[in-house]
Amino acid sequence: MVDNLQSTINGSPFLADEIKKSATTVDPSDRQRPLRAHLEGFGFLGPGIAAGGTYDGSNKIMNLPPLGLQTGSAANPLGTFNDRDMTFVLGHEIQHSFNHASKNQATNKFLADVETQSKARGPVHDYTDELRNYIQAGREDEAKAEIAGWNALLSKQQQLNPSAGLKEMHGTQIDRVNDFVKKDPSTGLITGKPGLTFNQDSSLSQTSGNITAMGHHYFDRPSPLYSQPGQRPVGIGEHRNSAGALQPTADYPNYYGTWGVEQILQAEDRANVLHQGVRPQVTIDMAALGLKEHLIENEGLDRGPNKAPFPYHDSSTAPPSLHHFDHTQDGSVNRAHDHTYVPVVPSAPAAAGPRGPDDPAHPDHAMLEQIRGGVRKIDESVGKPYDDMSERVSRSLLAACKDNSEAHPHVTGYALASNALSRVDHVVMSKTGNVFAVEGRMDDPAHKRAHVEIDQAIHIPVEQSDQKLLAANQAIAQERTLAQQQELARGMNEPSPGGPAR
Repeated sequence: MVDNLQSTINGSPFLADEIKKSATTVDPSDRQRPLRAHLEGFGFLGPGIAAGGTYDGSNKIMNLPPLGLQTGSAANPLGTFNDRDMTFVLGHEIQHSFNHASKNQATNKFLADVETQSKARGPVHDYTDELRNYIQAGREDEAKAEIAGWNALLSKQQQLNPSAGLKEMHGTQIDRVNDFVKKDPSTGLITGKPGLTFNQDSSLSQTSGNITAMGHHYFDRPSPLYSQPGQRPVGIGEHRNSAGALQPTADYPNYYGTWGVEQILQAEDRANVLHQGVRPQVTIDMAALGLKEHLIENEGLDRGPNKAPFPYHDSSTAPPSLHHFDHTQDGSVNRAHDHTYVPVVPSAPAAAGPRGPDDPAHPDHAMLEQIRGGVRKIDESVGKPYDDMSERVSRSLLAACKDNSEAHPHVTGYALASNALSRVDHVVMSKTGNVFAVEGRMDDPAHKRAHVEIDQAIHIPVEQSDQKLLAANQAIAQERTLAQQQELARGMNEPSPGGPAR
């Protein structure tokens, strides 16, 4: 692998110069002392992400896929080393090292703007502009890196043929080159993509026009799930299929947007601002930014400490439509949600069945009424009427009765079905600010209980609690079905009392 890496670097004078400059030039924006160079070393990409390479600006390391550095052979059939492709990747990633300071500055501004927005007193927190600026910074960063990748590969080709240009670059048969040039099917003529201005030697300068054009031709390529005929899809990121195999579906706006949305939701939870007794309406113009909840949740959305679905309004529709971001970074909420889109469950017609626990026909309505009665008694004990805040506590506690896994973060394989409450006999307030729902006698060590923190519960929207309840009930049903199947399988495998049957 080391020989392949070294020969690739030495095979392109442009690339060799850029790596030498990155490894010997101090990054003035570095927070460590003594200041480090832009590039301090190389590392390996793990198996959980699809990418040709990455640059880690915090550690000043370029990460590359191990198989991409291994030559394929009968003894090593998985090796995929291609010196031309690796030349482009190295040129791309080394440019990220030079871009790091400005990209980091844009990221810090995004975080500061999000923090300010999350604390604003008003009915709506619209994060469209904050996300647009953050994604645009990523677009420019990636476009500059692509231009550097082109120049690195061109330099390699010109070592073999000093007059190599667009035709010879197309002839490398490297897919990445197709973001720069196109072939006329009738004439066979190779020309540059619209907006790109090539130098006389076919290299590309980092001009604003070229950066804008490459942002369109590369960064704005669609996800394979949404590409149209004639478009060049791109799939990056962490999405895995049902078998657990890596199957990336993110495009670049949603790859960057996932992290941006995570920061917004966590900032909202930290700020916990109330406007007229409720949290402001988080709004994002998803279509204007090229964002899709489907791709974001496929990528693995981390909700942070609060794993409950987060309500937001998509202002690309009129009026803005209500949606929810679900925690999909792992299977801690629902095993089936790990790096998988959680589709909206459509509301059934009124005649078709219960809509939520507030509906008398809902299977958990009786438990909700039991909780409401207990919360009402607590309110009366302090001279307070049962109000909207009380209802939010009741609905949050009901959801916790079905999914109290957050209270047991260190328990692996926490089973909802065996720990869920089926009724609520007592609702009590602790001195530490927790509200408990108890099934069974208070003095019975075997009683079941669930709790919520009152300071958090009073701010959780009813819709958010009902979504958590719905997800918990679905998970419980799946657990019980699986248990029944396993029990049936055990029964079929056990020999009958009378011996083998014929």
